[in-house]
Amino acid sequence: SLLTFVALLAVYLDGRLDVSFATVCIPAFFAEAVNLVASLENGSPAKYAKAKQERSDPTGYIFANYPEFLCNIFIIAALRILQWVLLVLKQEESSTESDRMSWWLVLLPCWLVFVYGAFRLCLRASRLKGQAALL
Repeated sequence: SLLTFVALLAVYLDGRLDVSFATVCIPAFFAEAVNLVASLENGSPAKYAKAKQERSDPTGYIFANYPEFLCNIFIIAALRILQWVLLVLKQEESSTESDRMSWWLVLLPCWLVFVYGAFRLCLRASRLKGQAALL
């Protein structure tokens, strides 16, 4: 479906497709929906327990508990969906200069993923430091 999106996008950007940008994005929205369903399936307590059990090294599993694991899945999925919504809104917006949405706002989910990743990295380092002090 993403290949279909790329093909539709190319034809749309050439000006040979007379539909809205949101319509062009339907294959990408479908791929996101499939990804969301897969994320929810992979977010089951059984999958979490299995992944945690398979991790046998002393540093432990990357998530301390199941709610943290679910929160991670939710944050990433929400930011991906928000990114698509903002891209469509940016493309479909009016052409007057005062109504234009800033690209900084459109790319806000990217910035938030970066901040979230840095937070997760600091949290992981802190936990590993605490485990090393116990040993």
